[in-house]
Amino acid sequence: MSATRSLFVACLLPLAGCNQLTAVNGPNELVSFGYVRPASCERKAAISYNCVMKNHSDALRSVSMECASFDGQGRAIGKPRQVYSLRGVTFSPGEERIAPFFYDDGAATIVCMDIEGNIPPYGEIQALLDDPKLKQFTTVLSL
Repeated sequence: MSATRSLFVACLLPLAGCNQLTAVNGPNELVSFGYVRPASCERKAAISYNCVMKNHSDALRSVSMECASFDGQGRAIGKPRQVYSLRGVTFSPGEERIAPFFYDDGAATIVCMDIEGNIPPYGEIQALLDDPKLKQFTTVLSL
């Protein structure tokens, strides 16, 4: 590699966030509501995970997944993001697919819901997690 190219690459690495690749920061958990929920997740890049999504019901399920990032105090960070690979698709019973999930810097929790509309505030999400009638529709994965 030429000296000019080496200097160019060395100057771009900090701009690209490459100096932070060794620091593995990110959310502690992924909370998901609905019939189609994650079975497992693996870090893909600095701000994303690849998750194996599974239809936990015994029927066909059409999915429109959206996720939001929350900090350690339960405040929303950024805006909710659509999971494009899980937008308007139909899962067969028990079917699994891999989908990328992106989060905002500073996120402690990612919350994903199969909804058309808004993800509720974190306080309401906690109430949903505490509702025993919703346990069959809820997954909390440690990341």
